Amino acid sequence: MKQLYRVPFQRNSEMVKEARFQYVQRIMELEAEGHIHLFLWMKLGFNLTKVRRRGRNIIGHRATVTVPGQRGANITMCAAISNDGVLCHIPTVGPYNTERLITFLMHYVTD
Repeated sequence: MKQLYRVPFQRNSEMVKEARFQYVQRIMELEAEGHIHLFLWMKLGFNLTKVRRRGRNIIGHRATVTVPGQRGANITMCAAISNDGVLCHIPTVGPYNTERLITFLMHYVTD
């Protein structure tokens, strides 16, 4: 038996499909005009806590695993990427707020 893959219902709604179409059209227009995307600012978050989803045990007994009561801290990273590669990246523990974003931008400008 395979594990189910969950797809959020909004992912394929008509509104989202139309937004994707408009985005692709805009990118194609920019490329046709000759504008070059010099910078890409990214902010992403991830968590290093991993938990098994499947397991084995004796027939008739439930497969169990002991997990911590709380997940680990979220790690958030903000990065500036250009055609030449990664210009600047700063990982932090916890969310990026306005103060951290300004610190990142100031660090990028001074480098």
